[in-house]
Amino acid sequence: MSTYSIQTAEERLLSETDSLGELMARFRRHAPRPLIGDQEWERILACARRLPVTLAAAPFGFELPLHDFRPQADLGISVVAGGHSGSFFGEGSSPRNADAAALPNIARMLDRMADKESRLQRIAGPKLMLSYDCEAALDHASAAPGLFLYPVENALAGGSSNFQRLGLVLDAIDTAAGRDADAAEREQVEEAYMALSPETCIGGIGTFPARGRSVRLTLAGFGTAHDIGAFLERAGCPEQYAAVEAIASFLAERDAFARLGIHLDMKASGIGPQLGLSFAQAREWALDGRHWTALIDGMRAQRLAVPDKLSALAQWSSGPEMLLGQSGGHMLIPCIHHVKYVLAGGQVAQVKAYVAWLVHFPAQTEEPRHGAD
Repeated sequence: MSTYSIQTAEERLLSETDSLGELMARFRRHAPRPLIGDQEWERILACARRLPVTLAAAPFGFELPLHDFRPQADLGISVVAGGHSGSFFGEGSSPRNADAAALPNIARMLDRMADKESRLQRIAGPKLMLSYDCEAALDHASAAPGLFLYPVENALAGGSSNFQRLGLVLDAIDTAAGRDADAAEREQVEEAYMALSPETCIGGIGTFPARGRSVRLTLAGFGTAHDIGAFLERAGCPEQYAAVEAIASFLAERDAFARLGIHLDMKASGIGPQLGLSFAQAREWALDGRHWTALIDGMRAQRLAVPDKLSALAQWSSGPEMLLGQSGGHMLIPCIHHVKYVLAGGQVAQVKAYVAWLVHFPAQTEEPRHGAD
């Protein structure tokens, strides 16, 4: 979405209410209770009340654990540099802003991302995503959220070995997290990058400062499970391939997805023990929930997710709905972004869905880009 569209939406949102949490409170009936329970919803709202309402000008949403009977969720937001939301994260900008203490250098990075002449914006674009563990955030107000950058298309394509671009993004992540670069960790990231084929790319780079030292890589562009297996062999961690092959083949037979991706935690000692295997549709912003029917039915057949949660997930992409607010009419647009299986020791440990909302004003005509890990 263009900067102009974001800024126009931000101006409209400023007329609606004071915080993202107060705006979200209006959307309760659009969040099925099997996915987000009442207590969990209140925790999310408490976390979101510390954030500006202008964040709703970009996609925001939830990480939903489908394998867990508890109706929990984490909150994910997109901060677009150069607008009202970006300025919120500046030092001393708001007494509600716990992130100014948790991520002391995030404002500096957003300033660089707002500059169209900066190399960082040319590589990573103007958007930063933050992931909040809302339960932990309430217990520890200064708990740092996870943070992610999403390189623009082909900026970090496999086969190019553009270590300068990769280093620039890693430097930005380390700076925003308030930590020094780790040479051994960076070497591991570079080796994973070198193992990519030309058809694939690094689609996202991030970290969770509150979870200890690591870099989360999102690798995209895989056509088949065999392609992932070839990458894992080159990267030196083929032990997860059998599980990847079994899951992906089962769902491919049902024509349940269009795009495959993997998520790795890179540590100084090597690739972490867990691997994320994600499934998405051809369009990032697929408004028609029928695109997800085959995948949801496939997960139900695998018996790896809570049935009631799968039924509720099928309701999520039920289509846009027109709502009336202080600034006039606007649409709430829901979508399922992707589903991720987390593998550990060759077994499925978790199944998660990543869903999003966008508050869409009539003047907006472009489709948003949203990423999540």
